[in-house]
Order: sequence, then C-alpha cells, then structure tokens
Amino acid sequence: MLGSSEAAECSVTDMQKGKSYRYRICAQNQHGKGPYVDLPDPVLANDPPTVPDCPRSLTYSNVKKDSVCLSWALPSSDGGEPITGEHCFLPCYHLLWLLVAVIRNLCHCFAVHSWKLYCDLHAAPVCETVAAK
Repeated sequence: MLGSSEAAECSVTDMQKGKSYRYRICAQNQHGKGPYVDLPDPVLANDPPTVPDCPRSLTYSNVKKDSVCLSWALPSSDGGEPITGEHCFLPCYHLLWLLVAVIRNLCHCFAVHSWKLYCDLHAAPVCETVAAK
C-alpha cells in the first residue's frame, strides 16, 4: 500500500507453535523511516481455541425420591481455554433438553432436585462442560 493512508496489514507465516514473537512497524517515505510502534505484548503462536471435550466419568449417587447427586471429572482437553463451568440438562418431551443448572464453581458434584417444570423426568440427567467466551 505504498502512498496510501488506508489501514495496512501484513500476514506473517512460518511461525513455530508455542514460540512468542514481538513485532514493530514503522512507516517509510522518500526521506526515510519514521518512528516505530511496538505491539505491547508478545504474540504466542498457537492454534485457535476450540470447545472442550465432554466431561468424563459421569456417575450418580445418593438417589432419593426427589434428588440425585451427579459427579464427573474434567474433560481430557479444555480446548485451549480454562473451563468456566458446566451446564446440566434434563430430558424433556422426547428430543428436547431443559437446562436446569449452570455450575460455575467446578465442584464436580451437583445435586439435582425434583424438577417438575413441563418435563417427564424418568431418564437420568446429562451434563456438559462449557468454556469461557
């Protein structure tokens, strides 16, 4: 973009995964180079984050007439971002699932109590893990 006042960009390739890179840019004209501007932080070459794997070892205990305790282990992979919580669902009306809890403190044991809301609760709850947005 020589001679342009529009925003410019440059793609840098051949970076090595896991290595940090620092960058700086300066403008140049026929009289020479101007001052540099540096990125404030290094850039870590890494794959973009993805969703986490599913939680492992979902089990239940302490079954009572109106509650059950669900327990599970963290996923094998957090997708590149810290796990911030789990969502617990109960089945409703055949193929629909009702979100009954968002567990944010990563306790990995959650008591599900009598959820009557428009649902047939004869099947076991299923939990999924969510990553930070």
